[in-house]
Amino acid sequence: MAMPDYAVWLNAVMAGARGEGDTDFLSAESWQILLTPPEGESYAMGWGIGSDGSLQHAGSNTMWFVQAALWPEADRAAVAGVNEARMSRVAAPVGEIMMRYAPE
Repeated sequence: MAMPDYAVWLNAVMAGARGEGDTDFLSAESWQILLTPPEGESYAMGWGIGSDGSLQHAGSNTMWFVQAALWPEADRAAVAGVNEARMSRVAAPVGEIMMRYAPE
């Protein structure tokens, strides 16, 4: 997926998390299911849910690595993509950079 397309998707996720999602795309109930972890868990259908209410997703296709951190209530997002797929090399530094954009 091209980064501009990913940005469109992330904006949709942020709106859905706030209950403002496009119901022609996904119903409010579908957004809630997608973004709500099982009780006692912190992972919901591809999204890690932070104690601060953030949504986090990371992935790789074995050639690159992308991580997104969203703070829907603050209307803030951070996304980083690197041309290195070895998570052992990139996950920690990318995660550290992402958290610099977290709302205070």
